[in-house]
Amino acid sequence: MTFWLDHLSCGIMNKKDRIAKWEKLIIELVDNYKGLKCVCYDATEAGCLQVDGALHETIWNCFEGMLSMMDCSGWLEWYIFENDCGKHEMAASATTVGELRVIKTPKDLARLIVIDEDRNK
Repeated sequence: MTFWLDHLSCGIMNKKDRIAKWEKLIIELVDNYKGLKCVCYDATEAGCLQVDGALHETIWNCFEGMLSMMDCSGWLEWYIFENDCGKHEMAASATTVGELRVIKTPKDLARLIVIDEDRNK
Protein backbone atom coordinates (compact mmCIF):
# COMPACT_ATOMS: atom_id res chain seq x y z
CA MET A 1 0.00 0.00 0.00
CA THR A 2 2.10 2.83 -1.26
CA PHE A 3 -0.89 5.10 -0.76
CA TRP A 4 -0.24 5.50 2.93
CA LEU A 5 3.05 7.30 2.32
CA ASP A 6 1.34 9.58 -0.20
CA HIS A 7 -1.38 10.29 2.36
CA LEU A 8 1.08 12.29 4.45
CA SER A 9 1.02 15.02 1.78
CA CYS A 10 -2.76 15.46 1.99
CA GLY A 11 -2.33 18.74 3.84
CA ILE A 12 -1.25 20.41 0.59
CA MET A 13 -3.68 18.61 -1.72
CA ASN A 14 -6.96 20.09 -2.88
CA LYS A 15 -10.24 18.50 -1.84
CA LYS A 16 -10.83 16.72 -5.17
CA ASP A 17 -7.36 15.10 -5.08
CA ARG A 18 -7.82 14.08 -1.44
CA ILE A 19 -11.12 12.39 -2.30
CA ALA A 20 -9.43 10.56 -5.19
CA LYS A 21 -6.58 9.40 -2.91
CA TRP A 22 -8.99 8.15 -0.26
CA GLU A 23 -11.11 6.41 -2.90
CA LYS A 24 -8.04 4.59 -4.21
CA LEU A 25 -7.09 3.51 -0.69
CA ILE A 26 -10.62 2.33 0.13
CA ILE A 27 -10.80 0.23 -3.05
CA GLU A 28 -7.47 -1.38 -2.17
CA LEU A 29 -8.51 -2.01 1.44
CA VAL A 30 -11.83 -3.56 0.42
CA ASP A 31 -10.05 -5.83 -2.07
CA ASN A 32 -7.59 -6.89 0.64
CA TYR A 33 -10.41 -7.43 3.12
CA LYS A 34 -12.35 -9.64 0.70
CA GLY A 35 -9.21 -11.63 -0.13
CA LEU A 36 -8.34 -12.10 3.53
CA LYS A 37 -11.90 -13.09 4.37
CA CYS A 38 -11.88 -15.67 1.57
CA VAL A 39 -8.52 -17.12 2.58
CA CYS A 40 -9.59 -17.36 6.22
CA TYR A 41 -12.82 -19.09 5.20
CA ASP A 42 -10.95 -21.58 3.00
CA ALA A 43 -8.41 -22.27 5.76
CA THR A 44 -11.24 -22.80 8.25
CA GLU A 45 -13.04 -25.17 5.90
CA ALA A 46 -9.79 -27.12 5.39
CA GLY A 47 -9.33 -27.41 9.14
CA CYS A 48 -6.21 -25.25 9.17
CA LEU A 49 -7.68 -22.31 11.06
CA GLN A 50 -10.03 -22.16 14.03
CA VAL A 51 -12.53 -19.29 14.02
CA ASP A 52 -12.09 -18.72 17.74
CA GLY A 53 -8.38 -19.51 17.68
CA ALA A 54 -5.43 -17.26 18.39
CA LEU A 55 -4.26 -17.04 14.77
CA HIS A 56 -7.69 -16.02 13.49
CA GLU A 57 -7.99 -13.38 16.22
CA THR A 58 -4.50 -12.06 15.48
CA ILE A 59 -5.16 -11.78 11.74
CA TRP A 60 -8.34 -9.77 12.23
CA ASN A 61 -6.96 -7.68 15.11
CA CYS A 62 -4.05 -6.68 12.87
CA PHE A 63 -6.38 -5.76 10.01
CA GLU A 64 -8.66 -3.73 12.27
CA GLY A 65 -5.65 -2.07 13.90
CA MET A 66 -4.32 -1.04 10.51
CA LEU A 67 -7.70 0.48 9.63
CA SER A 68 -7.86 2.46 12.85
CA MET A 69 -4.33 3.78 12.34
CA MET A 70 -5.26 5.04 8.87
CA ASP A 71 -8.55 6.59 9.97
CA CYS A 72 -8.89 7.50 13.63
CA SER A 73 -12.54 8.52 13.08
CA GLY A 74 -13.48 4.90 12.40
CA TRP A 75 -15.10 5.38 8.98
CA LEU A 76 -13.07 2.62 7.32
CA GLU A 77 -14.06 0.05 9.94
CA TRP A 78 -17.69 1.19 9.78
CA TYR A 79 -17.76 0.91 5.99
CA ILE A 80 -16.12 -2.52 5.80
CA PHE A 81 -17.67 -4.27 8.80
CA GLU A 82 -20.99 -2.56 9.60
CA ASN A 83 -21.95 -1.33 6.15
CA ASP A 84 -20.57 -4.51 4.50
CA CYS A 85 -18.48 -2.52 2.01
CA GLY A 86 -21.53 -0.47 1.04
CA LYS A 87 -23.92 -3.40 0.49
CA HIS A 88 -26.16 -2.33 3.37
CA GLU A 89 -26.42 1.19 1.89
CA MET A 90 -26.31 2.74 5.35
CA ALA A 91 -26.52 6.50 5.76
CA ALA A 92 -23.96 8.60 7.58
CA SER A 93 -22.94 12.19 8.21
CA ALA A 94 -19.64 13.72 9.24
CA THR A 95 -21.47 16.08 11.59
CA THR A 96 -24.24 15.62 14.12
CA VAL A 97 -26.40 18.19 12.34
CA GLY A 98 -25.34 17.32 8.79
CA GLU A 99 -27.48 15.73 6.16
CA LEU A 100 -27.33 11.94 6.17
CA ARG A 101 -26.04 10.51 2.91
CA VAL A 102 -26.21 6.91 1.78
CA ILE A 103 -22.72 5.43 1.60
CA LYS A 104 -22.65 2.73 -1.11
CA THR A 105 -19.35 3.22 -2.90
CA PRO A 106 -15.72 3.91 -2.05
CA LYS A 107 -16.17 7.39 -3.52
CA ASP A 108 -19.13 8.05 -1.20
CA LEU A 109 -16.98 7.07 1.76
CA ALA A 110 -14.01 9.08 0.50
CA ARG A 111 -16.17 12.22 0.35
CA LEU A 112 -17.41 11.58 3.89
CA ILE A 113 -13.88 11.10 5.24
CA VAL A 114 -12.61 14.30 3.61
CA ILE A 115 -15.57 16.27 5.00
CA ASP A 116 -14.82 14.80 8.42
CA GLU A 117 -11.11 15.63 8.12
CA ASP A 118 -11.91 19.23 7.17
CA ARG A 119 -14.38 19.54 10.05
CA ASN A 120 -11.77 18.31 12.54
CA LYS A 121 -8.96 20.67 11.42
